[in-house]
Amino acid sequence: MFLIAFMCIAPPKGSNCQNVSSLMNANAPHGIAVHPLTSHVFVVEAGANVITNYSDGGSQTFAGNRTATAGYQDGPGLQARFVTPRGIAWHPLTGNWYISDSTVLRMATPSGDVTGVAGLVAQGSTVTDGIGSNARFKFIYGLVVANDTLFIVDQFGNCVRRMNVTTSNVTTVAGTGATGFNNGNGSEALFNDPTAIVASSGGAILSTIALFVADTRNHLIRRVEAPLLARGRATSTVSTMTGIFSVTGDWKDGDCSEAQFNQPFGLAIMTPKANGTVFIYVSDGMNMVLRRVMLSNARHPPCRCNAMSSPLWDFRYRVE
Repeated sequence: MFLIAFMCIAPPKGSNCQNVSSLMNANAPHGIAVHPLTSHVFVVEAGANVITNYSDGGSQTFAGNRTATAGYQDGPGLQARFVTPRGIAWHPLTGNWYISDSTVLRMATPSGDVTGVAGLVAQGSTVTDGIGSNARFKFIYGLVVANDTLFIVDQFGNCVRRMNVTTSNVTTVAGTGATGFNNGNGSEALFNDPTAIVASSGGAILSTIALFVADTRNHLIRRVEAPLLARGRATSTVSTMTGIFSVTGDWKDGDCSEAQFNQPFGLAIMTPKANGTVFIYVSDGMNMVLRRVMLSNARHPPCRCNAMSSPLWDFRYRVE
């Protein structure tokens, strides 16, 4: 819900927020993405198993059928059906949309034709790399496209995956599949119920990309430094960007080594400013507040976390 409020506070260029009231009627909205060319907002309505296209002219179902029962079915627009959609990401080179749907990664063309591109229906017991339907996910959540690669959070698999959008080859970037907390290289790192993911424009070195992951039940925001080219998990490194590992979570603003969260759930990243400063916005779920993390530079970790304090941002929301 905080993202809907954000749209009205800082709407995309050309938008006047006249239809925010209709957004408030969305059925269990989860993933949200703005088409940068049209400023249309695409929302995953998990409660209705549809993807809805919102614009100043109103809203229309882009893919899925809100009157049909949940299920897995490829097809054009309203003929497609989803099981439990969660995340959505747009690919700038193809114009295609990627949608996380339980154990299957789906793709929708600009016209709304939906197909499965990786994973298999009802096969959520393992984390297995492979091409297309040979890959296995436990439950896909957050998605982000970066450098012609789709990065995927496998929530129940406690790992970060990547897919080559040309070949549909899925590999694991970080995480072992086990639940826990551990920093280190990708084959040693452990997560606990990760959900959201965003990407910066560059990593600590030019051959890597910096990914930021909401490690929800570890109450942390983790940083995954991943090679731009697909390689083994040992070539990735995982660290804690901000938060203090705990069982229950807490609340505290301050330097990122001191800040505390309670089940951070959603992330959004602002394009780096001319001086390299990067802002990451965090929906701190059980603290019911929007937090902002300021990185002095995407390639240099020092940062600070605080709750949004201006009148427009100082609000709380409830996670339903």
